[in-house]
Amino acid sequence: MGGNAFKGAWATRPVNRSEVDATVEWIETTLGLDLTDRLAGSTHKEFSSDIDVMIDFALIRKSELAYRIQEYFKSINEPMQPQYHNGGGHQSWRVPIAGDPTNGYCQVDFMTVQDLTWSKFTLRCHTPTEYKMKHRFMVLASLCKWANLRWKLDSGLWTRDTDRFFTRDPDWIAEVLLGPGRTREDLETVERILSHLMDDPKRDDKLVWAKEGFTRNNIAWPIA
Repeated sequence: MGGNAFKGAWATRPVNRSEVDATVEWIETTLGLDLTDRLAGSTHKEFSSDIDVMIDFALIRKSELAYRIQEYFKSINEPMQPQYHNGGGHQSWRVPIAGDPTNGYCQVDFMTVQDLTWSKFTLRCHTPTEYKMKHRFMVLASLCKWANLRWKLDSGLWTRDTDRFFTRDPDWIAEVLLGPGRTREDLETVERILSHLMDDPKRDDKLVWAKEGFTRNNIAWPIA
């Protein structure tokens, strides 16, 4: 994630939202995969630094994915390196946009996830927001810490003191963190989460760790 895996002569460009579908379709055809409903990241943005795709064992193993990408490079008689990187829990591939090199190239990150349903909730945002996904995680982690829970990006909520699995049901999490009647949609952005805490007398206590994280990252805290 981040769109900076390839540099110099191999550098990629941001991909326009209108180019994403054609690029993903080319990847599906080239690798023989069905990537329906597997995109992560902020889907509302006009431009993205890369395309993030969630993969799990039900779709393909990492080693098989690397093999298929390698076979693609063999078919076009080009070296796999430096147009492919494997590390940090994901595989990055320098892909011709919409399958046409004259359009330029974009970075595609295949992110290995343990639970696809959970990852669709944690790694995807459909709503316009001023904040990055990492800022949302700071707020959620702060609320969890106050509730004596721990937010684990790959597996759900766990108890902080005993490290026991608690839940990965997004609607239940919303009720635990924000109160009765709240749903997963209320956890989608920083703005929406904070809007439901404005009248909470314990708001500042619940968000103290998030505020510290924003300060460390030189991000203005949105609550005056």
